[in-house]
Amino acid sequence: MKKTEYRDCGKYCINPFQGWYRPYIYDLSQRFDPEEQRWCLHEEEPLCLVECSLEAYAKGELPKEALTCLGDILSFFEEYHKQVILRFAYDFEGAAMAKEPTELGMILLHMEQIAAVTKSYEDMILCFQGLFIGNWGEMHGSRYSTDRSLATLYEGFRKTFGDEVILAVRRLGWLQQWGGSDSNLTLFDDGIFGSADDMGTFRGEREAALSGIFKATQGLPVGGELLSGGLLQGLFSKELLLHSLEQMHISYLNSQYDTKALLYLKEHGVLDEVANHMGYRLLVQKIMQDEKNLTITLSNTGWGDLFLPCVFSLVDGNGQVLAEQQVPMIMAGTTLELTYPTVAQATFLEGRLRGKYPVCFCNHGETKFELGESVHA
Repeated sequence: MKKTEYRDCGKYCINPFQGWYRPYIYDLSQRFDPEEQRWCLHEEEPLCLVECSLEAYAKGELPKEALTCLGDILSFFEEYHKQVILRFAYDFEGAAMAKEPTELGMILLHMEQIAAVTKSYEDMILCFQGLFIGNWGEMHGSRYSTDRSLATLYEGFRKTFGDEVILAVRRLGWLQQWGGSDSNLTLFDDGIFGSADDMGTFRGEREAALSGIFKATQGLPVGGELLSGGLLQGLFSKELLLHSLEQMHISYLNSQYDTKALLYLKEHGVLDEVANHMGYRLLVQKIMQDEKNLTITLSNTGWGDLFLPCVFSLVDGNGQVLAEQQVPMIMAGTTLELTYPTVAQATFLEGRLRGKYPVCFCNHGETKFELGESVHA
């Protein structure tokens, strides 16, 4: 029996459906120019928040031109192998009350029209954020922020987009209200550290809220924006800051906002730690091999779950797949064993989310783990 153990490289690993992201906002009433947009993309950020303004169509259905524009936008991100978070709203300036449709039925109609387009791009969509309403699409500051209207919008979303699509809502209360019967409902928090309650993300004592988030979002992505307000007021120690993000299973964070918060993390020596633990982090811990079997012990050392099906393959030097296994999920902090028949030609271990997006192993920060190498712990 041959046994080899490995260690983490300690560097930020670029992985699909998680990590640092930045927003890209589009008006569906305006022509989309891919040549102009391609210069805005960043190779080190495979995940993108695509925000689409529906303001121009608050009084009527979306015309063919708007739906074509949406399709062009999604095709553009697909061409550059990006994954997207989608947020649709009528306001991105903090004035939802004045810009949204006067009839809730118009929003439901727009959902139906948009779903007809997004259905073709489901493999690249991480989640939808919000229910098409509120200031900046954050579900507050709207005439439809009442319990009754939100319930109607939530039911309409599920009926239109289906139960398998991940939906992120802005407050823990809504997550707990609807999440009991919805296994694909999660949280987006655009107020992280902005105040003691993350700018209204939850109510009451923080530790109880974090426990609620931890339980309600297992197996799902949680992300958002870091705000500097509470950090600069001294509300969060280094330990509480890291504990909060770990309890939230944090998987993705805005790389652009707010800059004061990001600078705070850097100055207090935790920015790299946050970056290196966002989402899943796959470590080939050890390999055991005999004449019959090759057993690979794989650990998820990140704060987030690997929540999408992943196919792990043994490949030869030419990229030919020799054996493979599909794993439905790897929870944060857990370890699993992959056992394959021993194949002499096996050179690399590879993993692909949804069968197409290569994952990175944190041993060397690469998508191909060379089975012949040994980095002894």
